Amino acid sequence: MELQKNAKCVIIVAEGLPLGPTANIASVLATTLGACVKSLIGPDVSDVSGTIHPGFTTLPLPILMASPDAIKQLRQQTVSTPDLFVADFTETAQHSRTYTDYIEELSTHATGDLTYLGILLYGPKKMINSLAGNFRLLREASSTPA
Repeated sequence: MELQKNAKCVIIVAEGLPLGPTANIASVLATTLGACVKSLIGPDVSDVSGTIHPGFTTLPLPILMASPDAIKQLRQQTVSTPDLFVADFTETAQHSRTYTDYIEELSTHATGDLTYLGILLYGPKKMINSLAGNFRLLREASSTPA
């Protein structure tokens, strides 16, 4: 898939998860997008010292929060929508130690029985805003400065 003009991406993660699993879910979904969308990753960049820094996403990836039920409903609503790329992350994936374990375990569940902990939506900006506009932005739980 090619990088779309006027495209937007959002990652929506289940609220109430600890920071580690939240970061893991978001990174897995972002990696999936990077593997599927050509030209999403920008070119390497050189600083004034001549050090090369690898390119990264040219598209902002905001992380939003929603209940697992809301994520499941959103997936059902969007998974077959033309011009929309949808990637999901299930509780089955969260509990699998390896990708092979995930494949084996997922094959034993019906789609309707899955618990969704995250979803990534990529497509026309207007459509993404309409679908995800009511979800809250992920905020750091701690007020400790970095």
